[in-house]
Amino acid sequence: MTLQELIDEEREEARVEVLTTSILTLLTHKGTVTEELRLKVTEAANFNVLKNWFDLAVESDSVEQFMQRIL
Repeated sequence: MTLQELIDEEREEARVEVLTTSILTLLTHKGTVTEELRLKVTEAANFNVLKNWFDLAVESDSVEQFMQRIL
C-alpha cells in the first residue's frame, strides 16, 4: 500500500467517524438513542450511507421517525 493510499484511507475513516458522531449527537437532541440504534450507526462504515442518514436525522422530528426512515 502506498503512502497516498494510507492517507486516503485514514481520511475516509475520519470522515466516517465525524459523521457517526454527528448523527448520534443530533439524535440525542431529538430523543433517546437506544443501544440498538447506536450500534447500527456506529457499525455503518460507508460514508455515503452515513451522509444519507445524517440528512435523514436533520429532517426527522424524533429518533423514532429517524429509525423508521432508515429501516
